[in-house]
Amino acid sequence: MPYSNGMTDSKRGPSSTPRVLATDLDGTLIPLAGSEGNATDLVTLAKQLCARDIKLVFVTGRHFASVEAAIVEHRLPLPDWVICDVGTTIYERQTDHSFKQLA
Repeated sequence: MPYSNGMTDSKRGPSSTPRVLATDLDGTLIPLAGSEGNATDLVTLAKQLCARDIKLVFVTGRHFASVEAAIVEHRLPLPDWVICDVGTTIYERQTDHSFKQLA
């Protein structure tokens, strides 16, 4: 059986396997203090995730209110889910762009 990495192949079309990018915020999407900003890269990231139907998950030790503030302050792409409070709380983005706590 040929190797498949689950990514989109222009000859076969999109994979039926859901794809997710789970990432930390501080020092990853949010630059560390003193490092160059990444606003242009974030816009590109948001477009690429949407074009490839890749779900975005923020995984962070921050509290949810701090995540919401960081999204606005750093113009982060809206995640589909937020896992916060060191993994103890999970939020899912709703169709109206609000977030619903799941756990």
